[in-house]
Amino acid sequence: MSFSFLTRSRRPAPRSTSLSVNTTDIHCHILPGLGGGPETLDQSVSIVRQLSRLGFKRIVATPHIMHRFYGATPEQIRTAAHTLQHRLLDEGLMVYIDTAAQYYIDDGFLTMLDNRSELLPFGTYIDAPRSLVLIETSLISFPDTWYDVTDMLNARGLMPVLAHPERYIYLQNNRDWVRLLRNRGTLFKLDMSSLLGRHGQTARQMAEWMIEQGHISFIGADVLNEQHLRMLREALASPFGQRLRK
Repeated sequence: MSFSFLTRSRRPAPRSTSLSVNTTDIHCHILPGLGGGPETLDQSVSIVRQLSRLGFKRIVATPHIMHRFYGATPEQIRTAAHTLQHRLLDEGLMVYIDTAAQYYIDDGFLTMLDNRSELLPFGTYIDAPRSLVLIETSLISFPDTWYDVTDMLNARGLMPVLAHPERYIYLQNNRDWVRLLRNRGTLFKLDMSSLLGRHGQTARQMAEWMIEQGHISFIGADVLNEQHLRMLREALASPFGQRLRK
């Protein structure tokens, strides 16, 4: 999951200047049985309750969309979010559930764009230049279709947000690509657990460098249990976590 802090700049790839980690979670695999989320509705409610105690007021549910692996439709995502929202209200939890998705760049996603299939963006409730679409790639290699995908997204008025860039080997090996992608209108979402070395020391160093360079527009952590919640608290309290909040 990730927490919004877009700048108020209207440039294609704005520099991060403000942080609202205590109000909105813009990337969360929270819907039961969909795209990497919890198995049951009770588990989803338990996670939301913990996030609510940390001060979160809004959660954007973003299940994985990956050809042949995760194939939830927009209607299924909206229905699951609606069910969760009603359960939260019954439990007295005043947390708003919104819908989006995390799209893996593969042939299936390219077909969706070619066919102008419905996508689930986010960002209409925050000060974003355009609606945002969360995407991810292979950890190893830069996708050949990257520019085709981002050009088609831009043509539909959508801005790409690349999930956990510090974990991609192709960016670790060539940091100049970070600047290139940013200059072409891509925003970046940091996995907060990278600051704790969860994904290796290279990813940790990359995360710290991206923070130092001001390349991070969103932060996040896949909170699915108590251990992940403890990691989130620890990461936010770390020196670089605190630096993001300034």
